Amino acid sequence: MRYLSQHQSFQSVAALNEALYRHTCDHYFAMHETDRSVLKMLGRYAVKYVGVAHLKAATIAQSIGKSEKTVRRALSKLQGLGVIAKMKTLRQVSGGYGANLYVIQPPVVVNDQSQVSSRPKAEKPVTTTSEPAKKGTEACTYSSAKELLNNNTSCSPYVRFKQLIADKKLRNRIFGVWIAHTSYLRGAYSDSVLLNVGITAVMTAFKSTGVRNIVGYYNGILDRMLDRLYLAETFSL
Repeated sequence: MRYLSQHQSFQSVAALNEALYRHTCDHYFAMHETDRSVLKMLGRYAVKYVGVAHLKAATIAQSIGKSEKTVRRALSKLQGLGVIAKMKTLRQVSGGYGANLYVIQPPVVVNDQSQVSSRPKAEKPVTTTSEPAKKGTEACTYSSAKELLNNNTSCSPYVRFKQLIADKKLRNRIFGVWIAHTSYLRGAYSDSVLLNVGITAVMTAFKSTGVRNIVGYYNGILDRMLDRLYLAETFSL
C-alpha cells in the first residue's frame, strides 16, 4: 500500500480536515446529506496516506447504509465539483482492476475575498450601529437563561428572548440577528438546537463588559457559535 504515498494531497491531517471543511462549505447547497456522508467516509480512510482513500463503493455503501448505486452517484458528483479525483488501480497478482483510489483535492483558493465562502451566511446582512449600549435598559437574567436552555415548553422563540432581554428595541434587534442567521438552517437543525445557540450567545454577549455595540457583538458571537455547530456536525468523526 506504500504506492498510496505517491498520491498524497496534503502534508498533515489538520490540512486535510481544513480542506474537507472548506469543500463542504463551498458546495453546501450543491451537496446532499448522502454526498456529505460519502465525503466524511473518504476522509476517515484518508489519514494514513493523507488525502488518499482506497475504498470500494460497496464498502462505502454498507458503512453509510445506502445502495451502491447511490454511492456511485455521490462519488460522481464529488468528482464533478472538484472535491475528489478518482484513480483506477490494477491488481499486481491476479490482474484486473482493484478498488479505486479517491484523492481529496485541495480547495481552490480565490483571490477575491468577496467570493470566498465559509459556513453559508444569511442572505440579508445585519446592519448595526456604533451606539454605546444603554446599560440601564438591557436586562439579561442569567439564571432564567440557563433554565431556558433546558426548557421544553411550547414558548415561541420570541417569548424566550423576551424573558432574557427587557428592552424591547434592543430585543427586537437581537432577535432579528438570530432570525437572519438561522432561517436558512431550519432544515438542517432542530428548532430547539438553533434556539439554544441563540440563547447561549445572548448569555455570552451580556456577560462581557465595556461593549459599545452590543448588537454587533452578539452578531459576531452567534456567527462563531453557528460555525462551531456546523463544523462539529459535519466532521464529527
